[in-house]
Amino acid sequence: MDREALERWVEEGLSQAAIGRLTGRHQSTVAYWCAKYGIVPAGRRQHAARGAISRERLARLVARDLTIRAIAEELDRSTTTVRYWLGRYGLRTTDAARSRAGRYARRSFGDCPTHGRTHFVVRRDGTTCCARCRAASVSEWRRRAKRQLVAEAGGRCVLCGYDRCVAALEFHHRDPREKRFALGGRGLSRAIADLREEARKCVLLCSNCHAEVETGLATLP
Repeated sequence: MDREALERWVEEGLSQAAIGRLTGRHQSTVAYWCAKYGIVPAGRRQHAARGAISRERLARLVARDLTIRAIAEELDRSTTTVRYWLGRYGLRTTDAARSRAGRYARRSFGDCPTHGRTHFVVRRDGTTCCARCRAASVSEWRRRAKRQLVAEAGGRCVLCGYDRCVAALEFHHRDPREKRFALGGRGLSRAIADLREEARKCVLLCSNCHAEVETGLATLP
């Protein structure tokens, strides 16, 4: 299977079963190629157990009139996880956030020049766009932003020098306490200025070295 296409579908949130239906392959075949390319299936990373979200941090994000989806992106968690902790602490998003979420959530059918008759979503400014075109645009921006950040960080792993595949290079925060969001997946949807600010707190590692640093088998220079 084509790696770039597989990465794009996973970034767009398609499950392995959905990719299988799209390509006419069995789900196990898709799983094999995901494992071969080191691609994390949609949902696995964001739903992995990573501990509680503190009430103070969640309250600060709510006070900024952020929607549940925006809070999830800020914390690099799923919307389900955010809803759980909001309920656990008795917190609710503000009226402004719920109003904005309601406008954005409205969907309708329309004719897209690329995808034909399909779902359209309502943007914050009230205009509409094809949901699939929007997802493709976001995925393309994430890939372009990742390539740019990797190039600005030296283009290679600081430990072993690996530089063959951008997808296998990851940003590791030197001090986890300074981390605002992850520079991967949904975190790459932000403005380039915000991404660069976060990247300055990180070092560039290949996925293997990153795992070794996280587990204590390797140390940063």
